Amino acid sequence: MKSHNKFEGIIVPHITPFTKKGEIDFEALRVCARFWIENGVDVVVTPYYFKVSNRELTAHYKAVLEAVDLPIILYSVPSSQATH
Repeated sequence: MKSHNKFEGIIVPHITPFTKKGEIDFEALRVCARFWIENGVDVVVTPYYFKVSNRELTAHYKAVLEAVDLPIILYSVPSSQATH
């Protein structure tokens, strides 16, 4: 992964796709990640606004990190999350 002191270029906040059962759709997340890479995205911002367990949140970020070789910006919205 690249090491950045300054973020520049195309910075995209990503969506979190869900299945009809309300679970994170990891395959759809991988499809999104491939789209970002193929279209020149430089940095992915990963907001998270859903109340999920620590296990689900960790799995979400792990899937993003495994899908892209881009800098990832994480940020927390405590009022919208079950975990901090």
